[in-house]
Amino acid sequence: MSKDAIGFGSELTIRNIQDAHHLLSDKLHQNQPLVLDLSGLIKADTAGAQLLFLTYLHCQQQAIPLHWLGTSPELAGQLAALGIMIPGLGSEQ
Repeated sequence: MSKDAIGFGSELTIRNIQDAHHLLSDKLHQNQPLVLDLSGLIKADTAGAQLLFLTYLHCQQQAIPLHWLGTSPELAGQLAALGIMIPGLGSEQ
């Protein structure tokens, strides 16, 4: 993982979404490039998937560079099953 990358552990779910949201909000307010390391993330529920998608949208709207590092096949499958397509992330890789 890059020293500046944000990781989420193995799960991004309603149980830990508040901490992840606060961390991302703090980083996004800095208007600096954002690097998210998803290599260890194997489970995301609808709350986690929504946070990833809204982070992508915010970065697009604010012209903040967003880089995804590693997407597990499990995460890509869960996003696809939820019908969530995030450019640069997931099944299109």
